[in-house]
Amino acid sequence: MKGKPESRASNQKLTAKEEEFIRYHRVLRGEVDNANWHFQAWKALWRLMESHIEEFNVAHTFFRLTMRAHLLETVQRLHRICYRGEDGMNMFEFLDFVKKNLDIFAIQGVETAKHGEKEYDIEAELIAEVALLITPSVVEGHIQQIEALPLAKLEAWKDGALGYIDMKTAKGHIRILEESPVDIEEVDRTIGTLHDILNVYSASYDGQVWEKDLKFEHGIQNMMEAFKAGMKGKAK
Repeated sequence: MKGKPESRASNQKLTAKEEEFIRYHRVLRGEVDNANWHFQAWKALWRLMESHIEEFNVAHTFFRLTMRAHLLETVQRLHRICYRGEDGMNMFEFLDFVKKNLDIFAIQGVETAKHGEKEYDIEAELIAEVALLITPSVVEGHIQQIEALPLAKLEAWKDGALGYIDMKTAKGHIRILEESPVDIEEVDRTIGTLHDILNVYSASYDGQVWEKDLKFEHGIQNMMEAFKAGMKGKAK
């Protein structure tokens, strides 16, 4: 996360509308970030399959169920926040709330920079790239972006990830093409769209910009290398 809510005095009390906005954003940002984390973990394991096929097949039950669990968490979280009427908060309810309460973005003007301080100037540039003047047309545009996502497929992907978690399937050898009931590019696009939309409102409200890229794939790579080394040690 980058940026700081510099423009709000520390003793300035939040309005009820602002508290509701923050509550919405915290929940939805958590769901998107968790969906992204699980999907990045799934993709990291996917990419390692071909180079570590022997290790995957030695522990095929563990890896198959682990990957399916990551995939299931991804699509369940996306499905939960992309449908109206689902239990809990969703993006449509959030945007409806924003449309009815545009004045909360006028309460806090984002301080764009503290001139002469390089750190703040850089942060201000990053915030300015994301923050917008929030208008009804901006909110409507975001609603249309979400409606253009593969929402109808999310249900099928969720069911597909849930399916086949049984002993017969789990004991089968890993077959890469059978491990993905989802469209990888579409899931990436869905996560990216939701991430960018939430960033517009957080940046416009208090100057906070959240990052999406995660730097943990090398950890999974190291785990697989250790697993490979352990297998070779046992084989001697």
